[in-house]
Amino acid sequence: MGEFRSRVEQLPAERRVRAELDRVGREIWSRTIGDTQLPVRAAHAAQSLGFLRGDTLTLLSSGAWLRLRTAYGSVAVRRGGSQGLSVTPA
Repeated sequence: MGEFRSRVEQLPAERRVRAELDRVGREIWSRTIGDTQLPVRAAHAAQSLGFLRGDTLTLLSSGAWLRLRTAYGSVAVRRGGSQGLSVTPA
């Protein structure tokens, strides 16, 4: 979130349009975390929903799907597309 805010604040006012904000967001949220292939947007969703409490995290994969499972809930994301993020509370 901090990087997004910082980059948007650096844009001239006339470039702070939806298309540019979406571009910056896609660039940041689609990055993967380390060598896990888990996109930042999935970890951000888990954090926003309070799932990243505690220290037990499991990353599962099946075909195109990745699932970040914690004691408090799971976030699943389909690799290879910018859509397909789903959240399942525990």
